[in-house]
Amino acid sequence: MTPRIAAQSWRLTPKIGFSGFFQSSKNKIAITNAIKVKNRRICTWNTFRLIKGWKVNDKVEQSEASKEAIKWFTEKINYSLKKIDDHFSKFRISDALMLVYTLIRDEFSGWYLEAIKPAYQQPIDRTTYDQTLDFFDKVLKILHPFMPFISEEIYKLIEDRNHKDSIMVSEMPAFGRVHRQILKDFEDAKEIIAAIRNIRQENNIAQKESLHLAITSNESDYDGKYLEVIKKLANIESLKYVSRSEEGAATFMVKTTQYSVPLGDIIDVEEERRKLEEELNYNRGFLRSVMKKLENENFINNAPEKVVAMEKKK
Repeated sequence: MTPRIAAQSWRLTPKIGFSGFFQSSKNKIAITNAIKVKNRRICTWNTFRLIKGWKVNDKVEQSEASKEAIKWFTEKINYSLKKIDDHFSKFRISDALMLVYTLIRDEFSGWYLEAIKPAYQQPIDRTTYDQTLDFFDKVLKILHPFMPFISEEIYKLIEDRNHKDSIMVSEMPAFGRVHRQILKDFEDAKEIIAAIRNIRQENNIAQKESLHLAITSNESDYDGKYLEVIKKLANIESLKYVSRSEEGAATFMVKTTQYSVPLGDIIDVEEERRKLEEELNYNRGFLRSVMKKLENENFINNAPEKVVAMEKKK
């Protein structure tokens, strides 16, 4: 009755009960989001194909961005394992499911892989590749209680294993002490990257165009981390420390530190002014056409009330 992979979502419900689980809107979202089925393909398959599609070169040195990303995700998976264990011990199955979903989709398949992936058609270094496979192995074991079939299949494909070697009887990854400061520092880095991407979107700057980032601080006083990850994910060509931001630069704050992106050499001021004037003239013309309708007594008296109300709303 159900697709082979889609059926996995139903394996979860006997553990927590149909009625109580699906009455909660939060749990509906958890199931809907966590089990993404489209043409019988799951997001973990896309992650698997991406990783196994990379070419590995033993002579390539590990980048600083990869080192930083591995340091962060080691703590992230450690933290997640501790939280999941706590959720299970308190029978908060839906909370555990949402945490697993976020860990795989947002943190591993999103931030981590984006930070370590090689440039287009370029190889990846051996150290980063092996560590990524180890992370993927752990992620699959965490996912297995919720999606046993797909995790079992990928588990046997990520490396050569004995046919009797099953993820079902493997040990859940252990967790240790969590260094929360490392996690907090990476969250700050995420904010910086997101802010720079917003600047690109607001100013129609393509991702392929590199930017310069200025930090309003002394280099010796600045305690920000993951600068190489920021430079890679935000496509920052250079980074410098300044006493104040340049005039005309796009600025933003993260915690108590101000950052700025100079736009003088990137944005054509005259072209942007021309676009704004065109938009202004269009809006003025639109306003005139609406006002003519509303000033026309025949239109007001004969048009349906809904149509008149819509014109007034414009």
